[in-house]
Amino acid sequence: MGKSVALICCLLGAAAMAGTGPTDAGWVEAEGLVSLTLPGPDGLEYLVEPLESRPVWGESDDTEPLHRVVTLRLSVGDGTETVVEVDLSRGCVLTLDRVAPDGCLYLLLGGNSRYDLLSWRPGNDAELLLEGGDFIARTADERLILTRDLPCDAEAYGFGWGFAMPMRSDCSPPGGISQSLYQQYLLLDIELEKILEPLWLVSASSYLADDPADCSPARAIDGDIGTAWVEGVEGDGVGESLTLELGIPTEVWSVALLPGYCASPELWRANGRPREVRLVLSDGTCLEWELEDDPYPKVIYLGLPFAETHMVSWLRLTILSVYPGERWADTAVSELTINFMEGY
Repeated sequence: MGKSVALICCLLGAAAMAGTGPTDAGWVEAEGLVSLTLPGPDGLEYLVEPLESRPVWGESDDTEPLHRVVTLRLSVGDGTETVVEVDLSRGCVLTLDRVAPDGCLYLLLGGNSRYDLLSWRPGNDAELLLEGGDFIARTADERLILTRDLPCDAEAYGFGWGFAMPMRSDCSPPGGISQSLYQQYLLLDIELEKILEPLWLVSASSYLADDPADCSPARAIDGDIGTAWVEGVEGDGVGESLTLELGIPTEVWSVALLPGYCASPELWRANGRPREVRLVLSDGTCLEWELEDDPYPKVIYLGLPFAETHMVSWLRLTILSVYPGERWADTAVSELTINFMEGY
């Protein structure tokens, strides 16, 4: 393709997709720009107009652009409109379009393992719900499995580490191991009754409910080291546990946790940290591990990374002993994840 290549929007309506991937419907590459009209509630029509397609080039000898910036005008029959730019990788432009019953327009754009989910509710700005996600699989009940990158920037908290959390599953992303910092599996309902429903569910035997900060178990899988699950029983939390349900059977070769309340060095010292833990997997594996007392990720390997894996649907981490906090008898875990790769 040359630099003059533009995009055409082929109207395929809001028909349900067929086949194995989301690219069975949508806009395809060609010359020219054509608008897309979608029916909405109350007889209103939604119009998606590509105003410009601008390629973004890399090295001078590249034969194809690295990315493509598409300017879209979104409007509805009553005259409400907005303009938005979307940065896309190579591949088809529009892979799924829907107007939900509540009048919100959703566009799943992208291709080649990079998908952006855009939503627009008339009267508001367009919102990017998913940026750069991988398409994983299509489920039997007409939903798509994608991944979403979550922030994992420890530099902002003064500890000076950075880390990656690659993941594998029985339906691996294209190209094998994902290189994103931290990912969470998501479900996108084709009929858009549920948008970006996390596949991972986490629960705990207890949590500190009367703290001004949110110390619920969900804070242990949010990709933010400034939050944490804090157990909520009297004493130091020995015997309390976190349970992570993975949503789909997943190949697991390690489990990692970030012990303590890592929002700041002061909070890390003030609260207790797990010292000895028991890890139980859904396949019956049971391991006990003693952790060093420092604010760095602790990795429990199930065997040689990538060589020995366990097909797991859930795991449970139980606190067996703790390093006491200097101020509070509350034990915290900032993050819990799978298939953590040290040194990345």
